[in-house]
Amino acid sequence: DLQHEAYEQRYLERVGALRLALDAELEATIRLLRRVGQVGPEGSEVPAPDLAARFRRRLLSHPDWSAIGLSDAEGRVVAAATRPGDTVPPPRAAASRDGGLVSDLVRLDNGSFMTYVVVPADGESGARLYVAISSQAWLAFFNRYPIGAEATLTLSDRHGVIIARTLNNERW
Repeated sequence: DLQHEAYEQRYLERVGALRLALDAELEATIRLLRRVGQVGPEGSEVPAPDLAARFRRRLLSHPDWSAIGLSDAEGRVVAAATRPGDTVPPPRAAASRDGGLVSDLVRLDNGSFMTYVVVPADGESGARLYVAISSQAWLAFFNRYPIGAEATLTLSDRHGVIIARTLNNERW
């Protein structure tokens, strides 16, 4: 019984550490999006080509991201960068005025699955900055944290839809 309790305690500690790592990853993405989208010198708007170049640089330094971009209030892309060969539309969900939003799992037209991290670009226009993260990237995130051979980690959205799972991921 003591060994079982000790094993269970270690497992719960690992899950807690993973949850903290996941929260830290999402918060870092939200903070970075806010920095990337800041206006240029003296309050001038950053031109779309400059934003696209800025997005391409960020995408290179974040291999887990499938896309980063800015969309207007109607959901049209203003500037974006995606991985070669990927087609990632902007998110449909709008961020709240005061913070970021992590979307539920979204199935794209090409059959891939994404989640989006979205923040408002500014307080008035309804424009939003976003990062798209594939379900495969979430699985890679999980695999960076060792767990017991008999354990399974599952990441699901707020509706219980599985985003990534360490056991039989392709089935889910």
